[in-house]
Amino acid sequence: MNQRGMHTGNGRDWPLERIEQLAALAAKGLSARVIADKMHMSRNAILGMCYRRKIVIQPQPKKRRIRAGMGNVRITLNTPRRPYAGPTLDFHAEATLQPMAPIAAPTATPVDIMGLEPHHCRYPLGEPSANMLYCGATIAGDRLSFCPFHYQMACRPRVA
Repeated sequence: MNQRGMHTGNGRDWPLERIEQLAALAAKGLSARVIADKMHMSRNAILGMCYRRKIVIQPQPKKRRIRAGMGNVRITLNTPRRPYAGPTLDFHAEATLQPMAPIAAPTATPVDIMGLEPHHCRYPLGEPSANMLYCGATIAGDRLSFCPFHYQMACRPRVA
């Protein structure tokens, strides 16, 4: 038991009768908080056991606060929360990406880390090492880190 006199819900405190009681209360559509109060346990213990035993607790109605006059009023809606539908993606639709016009490779002299200036391309050349070189060409914009050629390679989706 914890400080509030409630069972913590670890595996030793869950005899078969309590699991059956939990399943019966969840089947009635009670919330995890109400079930926890009835079983004299913590809400997290109830949720943990429901997760481990695949017991479904119905989602409760969403409570919203609205302003009415001088104070806040809590209104309970009688509709349960809808599951998140997410964006709908059509994977069978044709790709709308158009290939970009090829950009010529930069002809600038590569520079090391100490030679990089704010206007230099920071695209690494070769394998990581202590003497690593970077492209060093002029960058494509104020907030970019790469020249147009390396920006196209690193930041744009490729079309097959």
